[in-house]
Amino acid sequence: MENKESGRKSYRLEYLAKDMPTVEISSKKHPILDISVSGLKFWNTNGFYIKQGLSGKIYLHVGEPIDFGGTVKRIGNNRAAIEFNKEIPGKVFIAERNYLKNEKKYRV
Repeated sequence: MENKESGRKSYRLEYLAKDMPTVEISSKKHPILDISVSGLKFWNTNGFYIKQGLSGKIYLHVGEPIDFGGTVKRIGNNRAAIEFNKEIPGKVFIAERNYLKNEKKYRV
């Protein structure tokens, strides 16, 4: 489903700096800037490159860590965007959204 306002293919959750969950890649954790069921953007201070295959774990505020595999799609301004090989479960995404909404920890 494409979000007509942003041109993105799916709805994203954007995090406040103080409440960012993490993504672990090669035993190093990186703060997540935003996430959707099909990908995420994170602070990138390592040498990732476009089309690089990655795998790791996502640590959201709710639920168990999520294993993922994906490909780096964009890099810039110390950020990297990953497209997942397989979408994360919708129920996990909705639980995270509800947590952020209930705790008022979301970015408008």
